[in-house]
Amino acid sequence: MKVEKKDIYTHIILYNSDSKDDLKKQIDSFSIDMDNLIIDIKNQNINKEQLVLSFLKHSTLWKKKNKSFILVVNDSKIDYDKEIICLPTLDEAVEYLYMEELERNV
Repeated sequence: MKVEKKDIYTHIILYNSDSKDDLKKQIDSFSIDMDNLIIDIKNQNINKEQLVLSFLKHSTLWKKKNKSFILVVNDSKIDYDKEIICLPTLDEAVEYLYMEELERNV
């Protein structure tokens, strides 16, 4: 797992060798001092729909705190009606995050 702090968000890249539990622990550590999160799970060779759904409570918590929680899944077919934001590329995730920030500041 690789964690990179950017200007207004934290980018987490999950690799095949990383466990879902390790990622959840990492996310829980960010819930204390919340930052916008972009989590890249496109390298995972497991059922991405189940993995995405397992982050639903985290996404809800971030939304309540007026922060963004975005998953990069490399699969445009995953859609959860805005319950959780899933985008196919990191570039799209970053653009989406900046749009949300603009909306929150207006």
